[in-house]
Amino acid sequence: MHARWFKSVFTYSFTLEEPDAVTLQTMIEGCEKLKHKPIQPSQKECHGFSSIMGYRQIDKVVLVHPLQNGWLLSVMFEEKKLNKRRFNRIVAEEKRKLAEQKNIPVSDITKPEIKAIEERIRSQLLADVEAQEEYTNIIIAREKNRIYFSDSNQTRQKKVLDLLSKIMPGFKATAFDIDGIEVQLSAWLSDPARYLPEEVDLSDSARLEAIDNSKASLTKQSLISEEMQVLLSHGKKAVELCVNYMGRLEFKLTSFCHVKSIKVLDVLKDSIDRDEEVESLLQDYEADWLVMIAEFNSLFDWLETVKEQS
Repeated sequence: MHARWFKSVFTYSFTLEEPDAVTLQTMIEGCEKLKHKPIQPSQKECHGFSSIMGYRQIDKVVLVHPLQNGWLLSVMFEEKKLNKRRFNRIVAEEKRKLAEQKNIPVSDITKPEIKAIEERIRSQLLADVEAQEEYTNIIIAREKNRIYFSDSNQTRQKKVLDLLSKIMPGFKATAFDIDGIEVQLSAWLSDPARYLPEEVDLSDSARLEAIDNSKASLTKQSLISEEMQVLLSHGKKAVELCVNYMGRLEFKLTSFCHVKSIKVLDVLKDSIDRDEEVESLLQDYEADWLVMIAEFNSLFDWLETVKEQS
């Protein structure tokens, strides 16, 4: 269920064996087949494509929303969480009952019998548990061959990628940056006059770590300081920096190119071209989405160059 802007973005690059075979129509048909269905009483988890506007989209369900610079999709996850202690206690009680009925020690109960008990108890307990809902929103930027995720949960990311592989022939995805840019981030802090790119300004927070797992966090203070130089001289590397990008966005950039806590700055807000007469909430959001995708494309194009720096 999309909002106007992602608060964070986690990026994958992808390839397709047959790019021309992936069209808006094939995406719509594929998402319809893999659409989310309400969780069943005995299920622990289920997921599938859902309306990009969620409960706010009351006129019709739109699973794929095309824009000139990307496709928007949303995946809904329903999950039930069992109380493990209660589950283990009831299973233990059922094992004792079975052992008494068979007049055998509990240790002699077979593995298939234990599995049957566990499955029965799990189904019974799941029927009484209310499922929690989570959404993972994604943007497929076809021209850039990138996928932008709103969700940092890697398990959910992998499940979404698996869904996409079922509707996009020859789909293969890899994390945008698997090697890390902590060397570059640390250089920005150690000598900003020499190394800090002109596209960014340092903001007011940072996280540093050393090989021995010692950590340091600085918040709401200048990052150009004697304290910072001492930390760096003692072997700490930057793993997260808060930066201002082009005067348009402020965010925390991690050493693996994850972008978190995004703030849209006034300069960018004022540049969004809004239609004075909108007929739906979806149309109203489009103006923000177009700019958001353009900014993400620009940002990650720039991060490609950062990755190449040594």
